[in-house]
Amino acid sequence: ERARQAGDVDGAIAEFRGLARAEPRNESPRRFAARLLLDANRPDEARPLLEEALAREPTAWTCFALGALEARVGTPPALDRAAGLLGASLRLRPATPPRARPPPG
Repeated sequence: ERARQAGDVDGAIAEFRGLARAEPRNESPRRFAARLLLDANRPDEARPLLEEALAREPTAWTCFALGALEARVGTPPALDRAAGLLGASLRLRPATPPRARPPPG
């Protein structure tokens, strides 16, 4: 957290990855690292972390972010998956859909 506050995105990502290794069942460090990577316009690095977080514990934000990435791929299978993920995001948190910028692309 200190690295992120200091503007050291790579340092913050490294800290979150370390937490993910130390707490393999916890999806939060993966989600936080993915969010930083998306904010830094590094979606290819964020995708595996989002996939791991989704496998451990689906959250509205993780479904939304991964759905947005799939939508940008644009192939029929990716669009089908995007629709499912975005629908899951709304089911997980129907009253307040996640407010996140779509991944750059």
